[in-house]
Amino acid sequence: MKELTREHRAILNFKLASAQVRAIVGDEENIMFTRFYDAFEGGISYFIQSELNIRQGERCRALGVKPEIQSAALAQGAKLNKKGIEMLGISQAMLGEFIKTIAKEEPSTDVKFQAKLKEFQVDVREILSDLEIKASDAKEIDGVLTEVIAAAGPGKTSKDLAAFLAAKVKALAEVRGTAGRGAETNIAIWKLVAAATLLALAIWVVYKCYYSRWRCSKSEKAVYDTILAFAMVVFCACE
Repeated sequence: MKELTREHRAILNFKLASAQVRAIVGDEENIMFTRFYDAFEGGISYFIQSELNIRQGERCRALGVKPEIQSAALAQGAKLNKKGIEMLGISQAMLGEFIKTIAKEEPSTDVKFQAKLKEFQVDVREILSDLEIKASDAKEIDGVLTEVIAAAGPGKTSKDLAAFLAAKVKALAEVRGTAGRGAETNIAIWKLVAAATLLALAIWVVYKCYYSRWRCSKSEKAVYDTILAFAMVVFCACE
């Protein structure tokens, strides 16, 4: 029986989780928003493959073995990383076009909405507590969660959330363009930025389901599915 390669298995796991978010993005009924997410997802897929190749090449180099594999793996990793950055460029462009379509007078978040955000924060923390990761890692990820929630704080609108998304996609492209690719720390920085983007999309769902019911199908399921995708990224980040 044939088995998938490690790269294909990693991509399959990510695609299965991110597919949940794809359906949520479609609720917005805006082709630019959909294209933004599709390009973002494609970029992450390339980065996952890139890291698997580069890690193999770096292991061979550190141990002084398999020079042919070392060279090929590092070259392939660099190539895939470049493709991922290019995909994020498309993602940024599509998100920029989407932001232009957001109404000037969007509802500002109020006290009741902040209560919804608090519920969301508790839900994510409960999921984090079930993941097989170190307490220090969970705390670091919780810091990302706090940052994302602040983007939807009192008086914020969907434009603020969209601007936060744009900033994170830009930051992800920049960190992947550095020499270390944002992969030097225990929890790779690039994955934390990617997780922040997914969390922001989850809060986008909370906002739309609260203020624009016609652009929201199933609130609880939508938020759960987005958190599921976030958890998948976090779990991979902590391997």
